[in-house]
Amino acid sequence: MKLRIFILVISAGFMLNSFSSYAETANLPQAKESVQDTGLEFARCSGIYAAVSEVHAATDSPTLAKNTKEQSNGAWLTSAYLLYSTGIIPDWKKATTYAQTTASSEKLSYMASFEKSDANKAIGELTDALKECNKLLELQDKLVQEARLKLLYSQSPQ
Repeated sequence: MKLRIFILVISAGFMLNSFSSYAETANLPQAKESVQDTGLEFARCSGIYAAVSEVHAATDSPTLAKNTKEQSNGAWLTSAYLLYSTGIIPDWKKATTYAQTTASSEKLSYMASFEKSDANKAIGELTDALKECNKLLELQDKLVQEARLKLLYSQSPQ
């Protein structure tokens, strides 16, 4: 398991400065924590993208709604794949459940903010969160491609 984490850290190291510093020092406990934090961040981004998708749908922007829904799906897959492939959550179904429940909670939180606060404030908070998630899109795209190759074209996880 430690070798799998180290390999992921090295492959993702060029994308995230925190990963590259761990790859250089080979501090595996910190690397595992960083991968776990990144997996959580992708799950949160999945929820943020899902909330943005609902806003787009409600404002009659179906193409934007579909695009952000696809980004949500990608962030969800990336989260589950990171946590599963590194052995942090060794069961695929549990990794996907973790990613889904985290995403759902995040989405619900943002959608509730529209009901309990000023709509402009809620849009501002959601926009800020979206900007942070968009910073991870390049890494997300690479990991989605890797996940598709490994999960679809090899033995599928149980």
